[in-house]
Amino acid sequence: MNKRLTAAACLAALMAAPIYGTPQDAGNTANWQPIPNPVPADPALEKRIEGILAAMTLEQKVGQMIQAEIRSATPADVRKYALGSVLNGGGSFPQTNKQAKPGDWLALADAYHDAAVDVGGTRIPVLWGTDAVHGHNNVFGATLFPHNLGLGAANDPALVEAVGVATAEVAVHRAAPTAVLADFLQ
Repeated sequence: MNKRLTAAACLAALMAAPIYGTPQDAGNTANWQPIPNPVPADPALEKRIEGILAAMTLEQKVGQMIQAEIRSATPADVRKYALGSVLNGGGSFPQTNKQAKPGDWLALADAYHDAAVDVGGTRIPVLWGTDAVHGHNNVFGATLFPHNLGLGAANDPALVEAVGVATAEVAVHRAAPTAVLADFLQ
């Protein structure tokens, strides 16, 4: 296991470990208001989830809490360490090719997915994170917007929302951001 994955696994295990001691208000749950869940519970799904968790090793559970960057973790690492998430952060591309085509991105995402669902029979798909804070800037040719500081300085919440919608459309649906912004600007 490489040093980054080992450190991440240790951190995840520490974060998941119970904290020993007695907080001052441990017995006072009156201040803990229940948060209603708008999604009705599905007993069959809950039973399936419990079965998956019961079949997982501790290492697999820890792996599910780790998000590795695609420059540092391959699909083989996802399979070997049961990593739950990968991130294409700023400046990372398939095969380090800054001009990677959408098909290259899809092939990479499929490789991570296939590796994740092959882990110990759990069939848990990998989560994919994308650094798209001011446009889908890792995809060659994508529209880039001013960074968050610049958008904040514009003091225009509606513009910031339109930029967020346009970025989401490109990241998820590959729609033209200019069309989304044109609707906003009219």
